[in-house]
Amino acid sequence: MIVAAFTPVLWTLYWHIPGRLDFSLHHHRYEKVVDELKARSSHSGEQSGQMAMYGIDAYYKRLSTNHYTITLVTADWGHVGSAGYLYVDQSPVRITGDPYQNVDAPGDLWMCGRQVAPHWWVISCHLH
Repeated sequence: MIVAAFTPVLWTLYWHIPGRLDFSLHHHRYEKVVDELKARSSHSGEQSGQMAMYGIDAYYKRLSTNHYTITLVTADWGHVGSAGYLYVDQSPVRITGDPYQNVDAPGDLWMCGRQVAPHWWVISCHLH
């Protein structure tokens, strides 16, 4: 009975499924990646790019001095897809009429899910 109650939690932790539980446990690391990306891109003047930090693939797009869209891929399941978090300084730019993506985010064709914290949304891609 106890094992059955904890199975969803253990499954989520083992597969690194993005969501409120994963974000609450690892948000300090995710915020550190965002802070470092902002510092590097503003210093170098790059408008977009990709890099890996702390085992997380990060894609970024700088639209203005204080407006960033950053994608953190925290779970990559190969052909099954990938998932992670979208960080935006303002509201995410939604896309309508496209069955493969509903948000303008760097790195892939992303589907935006629920918001897990201010500036943070869960994203997923199943086109691999």
